[in-house]
Amino acid sequence: MDWMDYEYRDENDLAKYGCWNTFAQARKIVWKLLFEESKLTTENFNKAAELLEYYRRDALMLSPRDYNLWIPTVRDELLKRNYMAFWQEIIVNKELDLCCGTDAKFDDDELDVYTESTNSIL
Repeated sequence: MDWMDYEYRDENDLAKYGCWNTFAQARKIVWKLLFEESKLTTENFNKAAELLEYYRRDALMLSPRDYNLWIPTVRDELLKRNYMAFWQEIIVNKELDLCCGTDAKFDDDELDVYTESTNSIL
């Protein structure tokens, strides 16, 4: 399975399982890229990093619990294998650790619209 298979391949799967099937695929592919080979190649490092960013962004809005339950196992395996570069450069520096409420960021226009609507209600 290629890392770009993250997207839905079958509309029936989308209707039946929603985002959870896609998120399960993403977790499986990230794990495979990082840990299936005895050594982490630069190509797999980059692919896993990119997919992890996409997955976390989507999970933040749709299913943060599943991501939050899964990412500690990735952390533990990264540390066990001494893949400190991936841990530091990707998970820590790009803030791809646990999803939390403060991660939801609005751009200025969205924030202005929200503030105006809230003020008009009060």
